[in-house]
Amino acid sequence: MTKNKNSVQGLICLERFTRFGVKTDKVEIVFFSVEPTNISVLSAANIDVKIHHLMMLLSTIPDLEILALDSCECFDSNKNHLRKRLEKEQIIEGYEVKVNQLKLGYHITAFINLEVAPVQKPDFYPFIKSCPNVVECNCVTGNYSMLLKVMFPSTMELDTFIGQLQKFGRTSTQIVFSTPVAPRGIDVNQEMPTDN
Repeated sequence: MTKNKNSVQGLICLERFTRFGVKTDKVEIVFFSVEPTNISVLSAANIDVKIHHLMMLLSTIPDLEILALDSCECFDSNKNHLRKRLEKEQIIEGYEVKVNQLKLGYHITAFINLEVAPVQKPDFYPFIKSCPNVVECNCVTGNYSMLLKVMFPSTMELDTFIGQLQKFGRTSTQIVFSTPVAPRGIDVNQEMPTDN
């Protein structure tokens, strides 16, 4: 089906209708109906069983994405069910609040590379966990064994903290001027770039 690009079908890149759905230039969208149409008469356990059986049947299709709708097109219960399931399966580990560090007076963000010998780690780990200005600590490869992300109100306080760290080993510090990409999660819907 060739349509004018200004039509609705052109705007959503609809190529044609198939037996069970629609085909776009990138994907085929298939629609399945689960009976009974009034699913609210089933218990939650029965609904879970029906969904599980449908998912097992459809799991043989690669790159399949499932969206559940009810007859009222009320998505809130679907979103809550999906959120609870993702939490139960520990895909969602928790929720965070993003705080404006500048408004709290923390104007300095820095990354500190720290050399820590393996024999010092039993002393280092409790120490670093007790430091409220350390927002992240990673054990890394390379010349330094630890990479810390810290936040302080001033460079004087940062300097004092670095002095405390140097009892574990030598340090190398980088102060952040700007952050073009702020900390973010993985976009699970984004396709990975391919080599061309």
